[in-house]
Amino acid sequence: MKIAVAYENGRVFQHFGHTEEFKIYEIDNDEIISSEVVSTNGQGHSALADFLFGNDIAAVICGGIGGGAVNALIDAGIKVYAGITGDTDAAVIALLKDELDYDTESNCDHHDHECSDHSCDHNNSCSGFNYVRKRLKKQDDIKEETIMNEVCEFLKKVGTYYLATVDGDQPRVRPFGTANIFDGKLYIQTGKSKDVAKQLLANPKAEICAYAEGKWLRIAGELILDDRIEAKKSMLDAHPSLRKMYSEDDDNTAVFYFQNATATFSSFTEAPKVVKF
Repeated sequence: MKIAVAYENGRVFQHFGHTEEFKIYEIDNDEIISSEVVSTNGQGHSALADFLFGNDIAAVICGGIGGGAVNALIDAGIKVYAGITGDTDAAVIALLKDELDYDTESNCDHHDHECSDHSCDHNNSCSGFNYVRKRLKKQDDIKEETIMNEVCEFLKKVGTYYLATVDGDQPRVRPFGTANIFDGKLYIQTGKSKDVAKQLLANPKAEICAYAEGKWLRIAGELILDDRIEAKKSMLDAHPSLRKMYSEDDDNTAVFYFQNATATFSSFTEAPKVVKF
């Protein structure tokens, strides 16, 4: 994988559309294995997306950026991390550790016309604050949905995983088998009359552990009750065998979704992969 950083004298350049050089990092197993500074040959604004795409770039780190450039990058399948300042190497290392504090509201304000709170033509190099914010937010939403799908599919493949809750000062662990994505969140299901539901209502902190085909998954986060009929129906539709015991209309069905979750995929042959949702 390759990551490009808008570059000037070792630091993140603050005007993406005027970038004269990118520092391109080759990444393997979340580690930097090489880097080089590459000239853009005078290209600017949205045309830089073609330059980066041609260099097989997966993600770009930059300072300010206009809406037209954001649009072109995302449409090219390049992840955008905007609003970054400081040392380029440090920025890439922070990204690899999932610690990069990037800005979904960073827009470029250095063009000949003012970028105000309006929606400009998308062919323009700067389409305004709202457009940049919404486009970058959509990018993050897609990323989070992809991550949750990966986690959910692993749990479904495993079939039976183990859920740990807290009961006072005592951990409690039991086998579980439900997993479903609804409304952009990862859900599990149980009965309100069960101890596990009572424990989660008293203390939402929980962890899941699952293993399949030489890989294991651990999820740590908070499980939050969702009493909506739609959430219960989605879970029961995904696991129809549960309808022998539960209904979305009863007073017992309980579905919980993960909040502030960190999932770690591990194996003996690969470096751990850590994702958050």
